[in-house]
Amino acid sequence: MSSRYFEGAKHVFNYAKFRPSPPASLIDAIIEFTKAKVPGGELQSCIDVGCGSGQSTPCLSPYFSKVLGVDVSPAQIEAANATEKPSNVSYEVCQAEKLPLDAASVQLVTACQACHWFDMPTFFSETDRILVPGGVVALYSYRMPTFKHPKAEEALSVIQQFYDVELKGCWAPERVDVDEGYIAERFNIPYPDFFRDYNFSLERSVTARDVRGWLSSWSGYSQYCKQNGEEQGEAALNKVADSVAFTVLCSCQCSVHCSMLVSVAPQRTAKHLLGTGGLRET
Repeated sequence: MSSRYFEGAKHVFNYAKFRPSPPASLIDAIIEFTKAKVPGGELQSCIDVGCGSGQSTPCLSPYFSKVLGVDVSPAQIEAANATEKPSNVSYEVCQAEKLPLDAASVQLVTACQACHWFDMPTFFSETDRILVPGGVVALYSYRMPTFKHPKAEEALSVIQQFYDVELKGCWAPERVDVDEGYIAERFNIPYPDFFRDYNFSLERSVTARDVRGWLSSWSGYSQYCKQNGEEQGEAALNKVADSVAFTVLCSCQCSVHCSMLVSVAPQRTAKHLLGTGGLRET
């Protein structure tokens, strides 16, 4: 069953405000791959699983008639619905292992920075159920950023110390999967044409305040606050934020390095027709 670590109102706010969206180059690669695999190449429906407060879901809206973002956290979905979104995007609370869609009804299933929380065998059973023949599964995540600044190494050292020492014992075991870029066998998508691509990155200017906000969105920090209280959590966060502010001094370029796993569903024996109302099974 999908894990729930992003429930508190403050944590949800920070998650929505400071978590990055995937780079356009990554989304473009997924769309290009999907168009090449889906019969006819016309895209109609997509589901973004573990969508959080909507970091990835709107990025898919220009390419599909309908995009559904789902997450196990009601608080995250509430935050997603509170933001301005494209008219073809909707959000719903549900588990990754029990998706609210009919069989053979979507052409693309995505999960951004989320699948390490899933029961992967059950999730893959669901993707197999809801995908059309030739439909695509795309899993992607991002790792610790790098900074372009004369004192970038010092700033990263402070952040890594916070991650490894201050938050020790607060990270769920699944966090290792993100740090490793989903290399564990359980993330291998059980379809033909499976491949991995680690050549995506997102560059943007950030301030020390942005870095502080990003740290406050970590599940490990949220757990630290639960164990030690909000006041002690704020003190620990302020300590590292002050050190980063002193080190970075001003805004700098931040690169977020992304991993992408993509695969295509096998052709089924059932026949499917594309009608004006969407996909229907015959």
